[in-house]
Amino acid sequence: MSTPGAAKDNTDITINEYDGFNQLIKTSTGDITAEYAYDGNGLRTSKNINGTVTNHIWDGSQIILETSGTGEVTSKYVRGINLIYYEDGTGANRRFFLYNGHGDVVQLTDASGSSVKSYDYDAFGNEKNPDANDTNVFRYCGEYFDKETGTIYLRARYYDPMIGGFITEDSVWGKDSDPLSLNLYTYCGNNPIDYIDQTGNSPIGIDKIWTLMFGKVVGDVLSIPEKTRTAVLLAKLTPPYWAAVKATRNGDYPEAFDIGGFTRDKNGIYHAKQDALLQSKKYVGYNALYDVAFNCATNMDYKIFNFSVNEEKYRFWFWKGDYLNLGAGAEVGIYYGGGPHWLIDKNLALPMSLALYDKKGNQIFTWTPNENNWWITGFNPNYQNVRASDLVVYGNMNFSQHKDWYDNFKKTVDGSSMWEFDDKNYNARFKW
Repeated sequence: MSTPGAAKDNTDITINEYDGFNQLIKTSTGDITAEYAYDGNGLRTSKNINGTVTNHIWDGSQIILETSGTGEVTSKYVRGINLIYYEDGTGANRRFFLYNGHGDVVQLTDASGSSVKSYDYDAFGNEKNPDANDTNVFRYCGEYFDKETGTIYLRARYYDPMIGGFITEDSVWGKDSDPLSLNLYTYCGNNPIDYIDQTGNSPIGIDKIWTLMFGKVVGDVLSIPEKTRTAVLLAKLTPPYWAAVKATRNGDYPEAFDIGGFTRDKNGIYHAKQDALLQSKKYVGYNALYDVAFNCATNMDYKIFNFSVNEEKYRFWFWKGDYLNLGAGAEVGIYYGGGPHWLIDKNLALPMSLALYDKKGNQIFTWTPNENNWWITGFNPNYQNVRASDLVVYGNMNFSQHKDWYDNFKKTVDGSSMWEFDDKNYNARFKW
């Protein structure tokens, strides 16, 4: 086996050695020799590549720290739902991880949000256009990649994307009712698109992974929405909350809002930046779980309009409601790709305008940005504790730069009282 990113030599012979627990303890390929050690739970504690030692420090089933053979910290890994970022032993060279819906690492960014590395894989995890100098070890499925062998360490076993299977037998026997599980070397039942294997023993469906991941964040919120709303209402009665409202109204702490992805115009209205550090990233995207969680904490409403152009799926997502210290607000976002998680492409931006009024006709804000927007927003902190049903959103979307969208979208929403179309100028005006 040859190292990814290097020239392949089909004459190389790989020799693997195992201990009595069927754990890989040594592998040799060409001029590369790797040795591995494990703890009593079967987790790898170190690897030695041609004399260079890397020690793994675990928190449960996740690596959080790596040290050299002399004990010097070389890498720190900060985790939440998944791996958020890593940095070197001095705290420098911080890199943030972005994922696709499969859990694969698809991009690394620096602290400013600029992309420093992108990844693309085939269905079985073979990296396309690999870089031999890339030192990041967490890649396909967000798991640990051993560049020296081209395998992915999945705790109980090692998975080889080149053969699409494990290099050792599964210690968990299959079921007679599932023929694919009877092959003890099979990875995810030969269905790596719909399944992943985080242990090396037990494939799990991607749909269940999404449930588990978001369940950690919003599970309690979803199960007790009324209690959550009550807690937020009580928080709104406290001095710290109103101090935050006052600071927002006054435009205090602009640096903090800038980091959060917001800018304040001359009228005191806040808008989300088109190049926000996190919100504008392709794979951050949006899905319905965000709406559910948000509505559990405050009062909001949304509308969705789907349409297709040349088999590509697009979605216009509308929101209005109470945005806590930001006040009464409204948003319109453009997404693509299809559900459940929709993606962002800033190149899809359109000339748009947005206005918000209360049901008595009082203007809350109007906003016509000079640049095209993929996500147009407005928030007025002077209007607090509003109900979404008391707000009316007006606006316009101009399709002159995407004329192929115009006809398809118009046909999709035909009969909707929310929309009014100007065919001559490719305008779509809305009132909601």
